[in-house]
Amino acid sequence: MVLYGITTECGLDSVRSLGDGSTIAVKWFQAFAETYGYSIAYYIYYSTEPENAFADGIKYISIDDSLEANIINLDPGRLLSLSPYQALDESKIFLF
Repeated sequence: MVLYGITTECGLDSVRSLGDGSTIAVKWFQAFAETYGYSIAYYIYYSTEPENAFADGIKYISIDDSLEANIINLDPGRLLSLSPYQALDESKIFLF
């Protein structure tokens, strides 16, 4: 299970243009794994059609504890619907 420390700070934190017309900076709040030994992976979904943000599939994955990403090569002037989704990542579990 994935938890947030403060329930009002979950999901997307901020989105801003980097000024070049085709790149945005996305920042999201940190989630925590309830189960010891698991880390958190963040999936970023986006689409020009709000109802298809999840249906279009994952566009970016963060598994390195980063809470921000630059999304590049976007079409200038397009409105995007963005959503981060957190999941348990067991790839860092080591058995001895």
